[in-house]
Amino acid sequence: MLAIELFKSYLIEVMAVTCLIALFLRVVAYRTNRSNQAYFNAFAFSVIRHVEEEEAKNEPVEDVDVWLENMLDSVKEHLPDRSLRFKNSIGSRSERLTEYTNGKLSVVMAMKQQSDALKSPYPPNFMEVADRVLDQDKKWRSILGFMPVDALNRGLDVLPNLFVIGGILGTFVGITISLPLIGAIDITKLAEAGPILNQFVAGVALSMNTSIAGIVFCVIMTLVTALFPLNASRDEVAKNFERAVEVMWYRIHGTKLSPAEQKITMALEKMTQEMSRLLTSISEELKKQNQDNNDSTPRLRKGA
Repeated sequence: MLAIELFKSYLIEVMAVTCLIALFLRVVAYRTNRSNQAYFNAFAFSVIRHVEEEEAKNEPVEDVDVWLENMLDSVKEHLPDRSLRFKNSIGSRSERLTEYTNGKLSVVMAMKQQSDALKSPYPPNFMEVADRVLDQDKKWRSILGFMPVDALNRGLDVLPNLFVIGGILGTFVGITISLPLIGAIDITKLAEAGPILNQFVAGVALSMNTSIAGIVFCVIMTLVTALFPLNASRDEVAKNFERAVEVMWYRIHGTKLSPAEQKITMALEKMTQEMSRLLTSISEELKKQNQDNNDSTPRLRKGA
């Protein structure tokens, strides 16, 4: 009973603290996501622009590794800075390390690791390649350096429903605790029943307050989720990144066909040649039959 009493007494406070923490995490996740959106979109658009400029020159890609290295070196100059700057030597070393792990060069290094997928003559799953590159960036995977963004987003999305359920549960628990007070009333001493009834009404009122609090917190979280969305912007980044990977692959391979496509093309060419040969043979046979019919007609007339 003590645990139930504590649950009823502090449920609203627990929900309020949870709501505040959730609001803080939602805002932090949104701001981090906005930074990531600007960073990765800048990379994707820079890659696409660079490839389009190269295609206008009609220059083939001779060495994929060299081309990828030069292209990424050119693109990284247009990326926003994501690392802190320090003036002392220790800070400089930390800066260089951060550049490769969480900073400006993280996506560049991750993309270089996917060179095998870009060199493959078979078109890879571009979205899968984009996801692998994005997942290697710590700031894309998590906020505050340790909390996974996807898990956090799922938890925050389900939290409004939990507030409503918690409020309803608190109401039922409070009513369940308060109902035995009615049984303690002695109908022969109605004058003494006043304090008991007041205690019962107070307990029910407190229980109803948990439902009201749950609904209020649910509305607050729903509004904040609508004002600070995460999924839409992350999906946009993933699609832009997928397009950048696709553009790079087609820049490397151009109009070259993969081995499977070459086999299909050869088979179609053979089928076309065979159909052409058959049509020619049929056409010649029809001409021959017409010629024979024309030759036999004068002889029939002469015999008649």
